[in-house]
Amino acid sequence: MSDVLWRTEDGSILLEQQALGEGRILQWRQPLNGSQTPQLLDAAFPDQLQAVLTAMPQPDTASALNQRPRTGAARTIPDPQPLQPWLMMAIALLFLAERVLATRPARSPPA
Repeated sequence: MSDVLWRTEDGSILLEQQALGEGRILQWRQPLNGSQTPQLLDAAFPDQLQAVLTAMPQPDTASALNQRPRTGAARTIPDPQPLQPWLMMAIALLFLAERVLATRPARSPPA
């Protein structure tokens, strides 16, 4: 898809552009000589060309290929949870189990 950037007084296309990735391709549609393109001989041609080339693009024109969603993204990693409450619980249970085993009566008398 190409956009016309500059037309001559008779309506023929002088310069057009095509989007290519992040940039653009400019193509002259008429030969760049004074006999076939009289705009080149005009003293205001450099200023007109600069105005055409530096004009801001229309925000509502975008290629659908550039706007498609990306696929294959990596899964998001969940936020890490603090381990301190679980670690304290494990320490308390281990201490309780040790105390229970230490204070129970012996099964057989020592020999």
